[in-house]
Amino acid sequence: MAFLLCGCYRREAPIPAAAAPTAPPKIVYVLVTPLPAPLEPEPAWTPEPEMAQANVQTDVVELAVPTPRPTIDIAAIPNQDRPRGPTPAWRTGQLNQCLSFTAEPMSQPGYFGAMRTRVRIRARNSCNSFVTADESWFELVSISAANGSPIGREIGRFQLPIPPQSRDSETMMEIDCPHNLPGGCRFTASVWWAAGGGRRPQ
Repeated sequence: MAFLLCGCYRREAPIPAAAAPTAPPKIVYVLVTPLPAPLEPEPAWTPEPEMAQANVQTDVVELAVPTPRPTIDIAAIPNQDRPRGPTPAWRTGQLNQCLSFTAEPMSQPGYFGAMRTRVRIRARNSCNSFVTADESWFELVSISAANGSPIGREIGRFQLPIPPQSRDSETMMEIDCPHNLPGGCRFTASVWWAAGGGRRPQ
């Protein structure tokens, strides 16, 4: 007789396979910067009522400054540029109105003879008529440049007529001017009082 041998047994649980190693987790640091707060628009500046009133009520003062009148030395203006007055009745006055002279030294003081200087005299005629040689008498004076005292005086005339509206008529003359005079001399020429039949000034 066959015996069936029945036995009980427990199946061993399967051993789980070893898990694959995993990489360690990465740590990420996040820097959070807070956004700046939006700028608020600045309010427009408005002046205070008192200040605004002061700006509106600004006083304006106007001052009238008179324009100064320039001073004019009539004697320094050549005859042709001077305001011309009425024509004098006598010839000497007409010559004074028409003629002007310049005098300049041509040599050093004392070079010619007894301490005399040669001077060039130029005449300008601003009138529209000739001045004859017989009417062209002039007076030349040498003056101390230091104190203005007269040193010498000579009378002369031009050898040729002086044309109208001309400025190139000239002649020469010698006159006293000491070489040792402090400051030297200056020279002036003018119409002689007797030119044109004039009378001697009183």
